[in-house]
Formats: sequence, C-alpha cells, structure tokens
Amino acid sequence: LRDSVVFAAATALGTVYFQVVVVAMSVISNARQTGVFSLAFRILSVVNGIPLLLVGSAFPILLRAARDDRERLRYALRRVLEGNLLLGGWLSLLLVAGAPFAVHVIGGPGYPGAGDVLRILGAGVIATFLSAVFAIALLSVAAYRLLIGISGGMVVLAVVLCAILIPVDGARGGAIVTLSLEVALACAYGTALMTTHRE
Repeated sequence: LRDSVVFAAATALGTVYFQVVVVAMSVISNARQTGVFSLAFRILSVVNGIPLLLVGSAFPILLRAARDDRERLRYALRRVLEGNLLLGGWLSLLLVAGAPFAVHVIGGPGYPGAGDVLRILGAGVIATFLSAVFAIALLSVAAYRLLIGISGGMVVLAVVLCAILIPVDGARGGAIVTLSLEVALACAYGTALMTTHRE
C-alpha cells in the first residue's frame, strides 16, 4: 500500500507541471491570447497521449524485467527508446509542418497566431516521447522518490518561467515555456536514470 501511494504520487506529479502553463495563461494573459494558446495546447495534448499509451503497454514487461533480468530490461528499454525516437521525431516534424492546417481545420479563422504557437509546441513532441521512456524506466526500477523530486522541481520551474515569459509574449511565451519544460524534463529524467542506474 505504501509503494502504491508513492507510485501514484510520482505519476500524478508528472502531469501537474504541464497544466500549470494553462492555468497561468488564464490568470496572467488576456482572453484572446489564452484562447490561441488553448487551441494549440489541445492539439498537442492529443499527440502527447500517444507516447503514454505506447510506453504504458510495455510497462508490465519492463517491470518484470527490472525485477528478474536487468539485461532484458536494458534490451527492452533500448527498443522502446528507438521506437519512440522514430515516432516522436516523425510526429514532431508533422506537427511543425502542418500546424497552420491543423489550427485552421479545428479552430477556423478565429485564432490568428495559433499556428505559430502550435509550431513551437510541436518542436517539443520528441522530448515528450523521450520523457515517457525515461519515466517508465524509473518507475520500473522503483525510483519513485526521485520522480517526485524531479516533478516537484518541474512545477517550480513552470511557475517561474510562466511569470517571466507569459507577460512578455502571451501565447508564444506560454508555448516557449511548455517547450522548455518538455526538454528540461527529458534531460532531468535521462540524467537521473544514467546516474542512478548506469547499467
């Protein structure tokens, strides 16, 4: 039960920082900028659900391998990482290239600038795919407290970046914050994994 509570806290905190930007946009920026950002963010949210589904389906295998066979865990993680790099890179390019079209289809002409915002957000998709692999690896080796610490740090970083960038650049500032958080999270998870479980 204790492990379940810590596991739940680690996975829940991993999604909170992402929503901080949406809340900050509604509090700090005006309604137009918030609407532009929200449209682009909703499209991104659909794409960002894909790595969670892919990696989540491999979690039972990774968990069993972490307990019984570290060599198998390393092999499985490498394969999942390679697949996520390919798919994440492709989706990132697709989102950056097709952002204006996606915004026009979903939002119509009433959201000028949302295509540029989505392009910025789309550049971070590959980092999201990497973060999913690193996070599931840390969950597999029961590094729950490490995940909680990183996620808590990301929430603080999100608040600081939002306070700096959103008042200056509105929806684009929110997109830059989101992109920065995704890259920072991938780097933090990857570094944590390499330093605590070098194998």
